Amino acid sequence: MPFVTARNIPHVTHIGHLDGGMGMRQPGVDGPGIAVSTNPERWRALRGLNGPEWVFSCPTAQWVNALDMEQEDRAEIEAWMVMRRYMKPCTAWAIDWVDDMGEWRDGVFATLVEACKAAGIRVEDERARSEQNDGQSCEIDHYRLEKRAMKRLGGWPDALNWFDAAMLLYTREVIMEKRPFVVGIWWEEPESGQGRNGTAPYGVLFPERLGQFSVEDEEGEEMSFAEAFPEFEIPAAPEGDEAFANRKIARMLAEEARLVAGGMEPREAARLVALRHYPQA
Repeated sequence: MPFVTARNIPHVTHIGHLDGGMGMRQPGVDGPGIAVSTNPERWRALRGLNGPEWVFSCPTAQWVNALDMEQEDRAEIEAWMVMRRYMKPCTAWAIDWVDDMGEWRDGVFATLVEACKAAGIRVEDERARSEQNDGQSCEIDHYRLEKRAMKRLGGWPDALNWFDAAMLLYTREVIMEKRPFVVGIWWEEPESGQGRNGTAPYGVLFPERLGQFSVEDEEGEEMSFAEAFPEFEIPAAPEGDEAFANRKIARMLAEEARLVAGGMEPREAARLVALRHYPQA
């Protein structure tokens, strides 16, 4: 099992309504979870949120540090995702640009056409600049999420955004089985930028852990989660695919990656082994 760190954050805030339960939520980058933060004012400013605030409290709540991970541990999660048939290797186009607000942007897209469209440049111009080694884009080795992974995430907006999806799936299906105080993951993003492109630290709280929290409303009244949201049905923990539930397979794949690595970076080795077992379509 990869080495992951977790931090204790006993109080977090959710902005919005939960009366309709998880079935009323739209697919998004929080997957099956609920977005929370310790700085709701910052998130209101960034996203223009106008819903009510709910403070969730659990003294023992542990959050997996999604961005605090060594390359070797990340490679093992990649191997697990491939063996679970949650993703497969592919190629994609990475590009960076400065938007109309003067903010630096970057993204990964399935084709050069899509990448150039996002950056607001012509494909022909980008190809000409690339021939002079002055382009904004490059073709990269990447992963694409499979439909079964996106379904387990409650719908997912971007099949190429595999790392965020991997952290959600691995935390929910593996880590939380072993560590009962883990309630979700934490993205320790810096506070930078403004508007829709701005960032700040936030967490994703998995719904099966909601029963561990007390809730305080905007009037300062504290109650259990069930009292606050009587119509919300807390789901059971997701069951894994029995054919791939044995995590020894992922460990064996990661070990194979280490053996073939030589002078390669761990992620490069993990991708090589993934291609051996799951050739690119």
